[in-house]
Amino acid sequence: MHHIRPNSIMFVPRLNLPSFTALLFSNMTISAFIASIEQELQEADHCVFTPETVLRDLPNWSSMLALLLIASIDELYGVPISASNFASVRSLNDLFLLVKGHQIA
Repeated sequence: MHHIRPNSIMFVPRLNLPSFTALLFSNMTISAFIASIEQELQEADHCVFTPETVLRDLPNWSSMLALLLIASIDELYGVPISASNFASVRSLNDLFLLVKGHQIA
């Protein structure tokens, strides 16, 4: 029998379920996507996010926030975004379309 110590770190393997993730994302609206981004960035109290929101115009925008967002997209939607692809993203709508296009492909 295995015992887990209270402060031990558990490794949970990431399941690679591209078709399931793609199905979830294909039904997602831009509003739901933006809500998930707001939660990840924890900026909802400071900004009103819309599809036209320009990421680089966010008050606390930084390269660290960009990396956090890239990692969050990978974790939430299973979509790895390269730095060069992310550089082409201007608005939340651009990011939504990039993720959605990658999911369906």
